[in-house]
Amino acid sequence: RTFAMHEVAASIAWAPDVLVIDEQGMSRQRWCDEWTAWPAPRPHLLVMGGDDAFTARLEAVRLGAEGYFMPPLDVSLIDRRVQQLLPGPVASPLRVLIVDDDIELAEHYRLVLAGVGIESWVVNAPADALTVLREERPDLALVDTRLPGCSGRDLVQVMRLEEAWRHLPVVYLAAGSDVSKLALTRSGDDFLGKPVDDDALVATVVSHAQRARRSRQAMGRDGMTGVLTYEALQELLEVEFARARRSGAPTSLALIDLDRLGALNARHGHTSGDYAIRQLAERLTQQLRFIDHVGRYTGGAFCVVLPHCDPEDAQRAIE
Repeated sequence: RTFAMHEVAASIAWAPDVLVIDEQGMSRQRWCDEWTAWPAPRPHLLVMGGDDAFTARLEAVRLGAEGYFMPPLDVSLIDRRVQQLLPGPVASPLRVLIVDDDIELAEHYRLVLAGVGIESWVVNAPADALTVLREERPDLALVDTRLPGCSGRDLVQVMRLEEAWRHLPVVYLAAGSDVSKLALTRSGDDFLGKPVDDDALVATVVSHAQRARRSRQAMGRDGMTGVLTYEALQELLEVEFARARRSGAPTSLALIDLDRLGALNARHGHTSGDYAIRQLAERLTQQLRFIDHVGRYTGGAFCVVLPHCDPEDAQRAIE
């Protein structure tokens, strides 16, 4: 919403998340007095400046500005800064595969991780690990070094024959002499000596899984919109439809295309077209359910995957 300077009380009552001050035709002293009196918690402050000098920018920073924009204004840059400042959707829980033939111990690991909000799946037979990997797509694998029929390292080498798991972080659960062997040949993986301390287990899992997820998300996210890339979308579709076949629950797919995007670009420039694309991506991400997935299919086309949603409910959600 837009407020004039004499409507300060109304703007405070509206409690915006971001306040954008336009200095064109208004002295900094005028809005600064109102801003310094703004009650806590204050919104994020962006300034459309009237002075490009370093001292003007320095003063804005000292007043709490988190963005400074000079004419000619590029609205897309302001929009991008707003998106960076505002919190996005809550991240989904970290996901861990546990491979250990000691059933009670593996279940203990699962419960410890569940206590801090981490989802995990226990596999006692190495041959079952690939199935869980394909269906659940974990962020990390906890693998015992001694398994029936093979070693933990053998299992990891089998896993990494598939491109999808080549860079999956692995934390070995090692006992006795295995600890010293792993210390000499870690190859980028980590290990925990048995008996495993619960706090050490959580700290190690969280550290490696979060770093792997951030890296994967950076590679699988469209740079302009932040939604899934076409490649990441294809991978996710395989997972969701495999899960739907297994559970019998309906899963729907929606394709959304922006009309007349070419005409918009031709008339107002590609900045306006990019802004429209980002706006659609933002609306889809914010309005749909947490479990839904949004990806950029091509230029102005998006794909939405809606798990546990029949076609009628999917149509209502998209409309």
